[in-house]
Amino acid sequence: MFDEFSRLLAANDYIAHDCCVNWPPSMLWAFVINDTVIFLSYFSMPLALVYFARRSRNKNASYPWLPWLLTALIMVYGISYLVGTGAESWGPLYRLIALLKVITVPLSLAITVTIWPSLLQIIKKSIPDQSYSEQREAGPDTQQVNRLYAALAQCNQAIVRCSSEEALFQLVCRAVVLAGGMKSAWVVITDPATLRLRRTASYGDDADFLGNLIISADPASLVERGPAGISIREGKPFWCQDVSNNPLVAPWHEFLLRRKLAATASLPLHKNGIVIGALILFSDKLNVFDETTRNLLTEMAADISYALDIFERNLQHKQAEDKSRAEEEQFRCLVEQSIAGSYIIQDDKFAYVNPRFAQMCGYNSEHEVIGLDSIRLTAEKDRTNIAERNKRLLMGDSPSTNFCFTALRQNGSSFDCGAHSSIANYRGRPAIIGMMQDISEKRHAEIAIQHYISQLKNTLMGTVKVATTLSEMRDPYTAGHERQVGELAVAIGAELGLDAQRLEGLRVAGYLHDIGKINIPSEILSKPGKLGFIENQLIRGHAQAGYEVLKDVEFPWPVAKVVQQHHERMDGSGYPHRLKDKSILLESRIMAVADVVEAMSSHRPYRPGLGIDMALVEIERGRGTIYDADVADACLRLFRDKGYAIHSKPIVDIDVWQQTLDF
Repeated sequence: MFDEFSRLLAANDYIAHDCCVNWPPSMLWAFVINDTVIFLSYFSMPLALVYFARRSRNKNASYPWLPWLLTALIMVYGISYLVGTGAESWGPLYRLIALLKVITVPLSLAITVTIWPSLLQIIKKSIPDQSYSEQREAGPDTQQVNRLYAALAQCNQAIVRCSSEEALFQLVCRAVVLAGGMKSAWVVITDPATLRLRRTASYGDDADFLGNLIISADPASLVERGPAGISIREGKPFWCQDVSNNPLVAPWHEFLLRRKLAATASLPLHKNGIVIGALILFSDKLNVFDETTRNLLTEMAADISYALDIFERNLQHKQAEDKSRAEEEQFRCLVEQSIAGSYIIQDDKFAYVNPRFAQMCGYNSEHEVIGLDSIRLTAEKDRTNIAERNKRLLMGDSPSTNFCFTALRQNGSSFDCGAHSSIANYRGRPAIIGMMQDISEKRHAEIAIQHYISQLKNTLMGTVKVATTLSEMRDPYTAGHERQVGELAVAIGAELGLDAQRLEGLRVAGYLHDIGKINIPSEILSKPGKLGFIENQLIRGHAQAGYEVLKDVEFPWPVAKVVQQHHERMDGSGYPHRLKDKSILLESRIMAVADVVEAMSSHRPYRPGLGIDMALVEIERGRGTIYDADVADACLRLFRDKGYAIHSKPIVDIDVWQQTLDF
């Protein structure tokens, strides 16, 4: 069978050698195999070129069968011819040809491997590479995704390690380029005043180019300025898979293409929910930002924004701590140099005192006081009171308290103190904080002042009584009238709720209300019987005369006005100015009622007294018309309900008294 097949091949000129006609079948088969191997070995050269071309386009591509095929072909070819060179039926010429082929075939393959970079450029331009087109559509491969995961991990590590924004931005840019496979990375921050983007960090190819590049975040120029402005304005990532076909990056085409950059992205960075800048990425691969890559980069931007929030909170916390520390230092200096003693009481012991407190209590240092029972420095008579005050403070019944007490010095001597205490938190627990001042000198001064005031008051009242006595000496029949009117006026004022200051003014005005009668001849004042018209007018002038006498005296009360108005009536029937209602001072309205009651119940040389009951009837009759209703009611309550008395109450004819009531 083999013999017939070999002869058939020879007969059809497949083996173009005359001598092979007489070869045995085994030799013919060897020749056929050798020539087939020669054909396949030369055909392997373009296969090698394709292999190296694809490896240059995609370094991750693997074609293990190609190198094994080449190796097998070379080995089979070489071995077959080496065997052929030893065949006895071959002549020297065939042995030489076989040896040359053994050498030239491997040499041709070696030359192909050596010169493939030059041939590769021709193949790239003339032969479309299906695998490269697929790469353009499919985006980054698995290795690229793994790189981004590594970059994300480094970014998170940087967030943990870094304590400032600048350091974090620089490490992020470095990680994105070195670990993430990007060509370059920038971080830009917006200046709110100028709407310009300031470079904060950059890494990779042409990282310094941004120093000469002006980028604007102005909404009017966002489209013209590219990815950073768009992402900052819209607050969301901007992705550009092919810079050559995206009009939004047209102003950057020359810059990007000259540096062989194919894709770019810009991710906004937030701080406290506000966009403050962007992370800008550049890649030399088309369609690099697939969904997985976008998710990873978006997560990275979110992590950076989270770190910025932390940095901001830490900065605010540090600023607050610095402010608190400065205020505490200022407060400490203020307290320690204060002229007042400061203290903190906790668990009924002094937890802190300033040097002034220790000095006031006779100690050399504040450390000698700290730890002592707080009650120890208080006089025995005040301890219960102070303990009760402190208890109320700690229980929250009172936010603060002011008090005076007697304090004890270390040597047992005492001094007067004024203190203010309030509840506070000291080292995480409730405490009483306060200030104390030595008021011994102040107390002595107050005692002296009170003594002087008492002396002045006595002098004033003595002077008033002297004036009253002089007036009574002119009219001995009305002696005691001014004093009794003054005391009754004070009683009515107290019934109406006037304060002590106004009551004292009422007393002085009552003592002086008839001082104007000093200008009236004593014959008229003591004249028995009914007075004539002229005499009547002279007596009515005593109210204005009293005002003229007293108006220049600087009383702390309106004494002159009260004296002037004490004969005015609510219906305008009084004198000297016929005032009505509220235009009359309250003190004058009180004085009018007191004067009538005392005058009606007392004897005069020109008419007998009616007694207190008839005087009260008169007040009741004129209530609301002649006399102030409230004042009249107060007077009636005093006599009828509270038993107020002036003197004995003789009974006389009411008609006789009525003739002289106006005096």
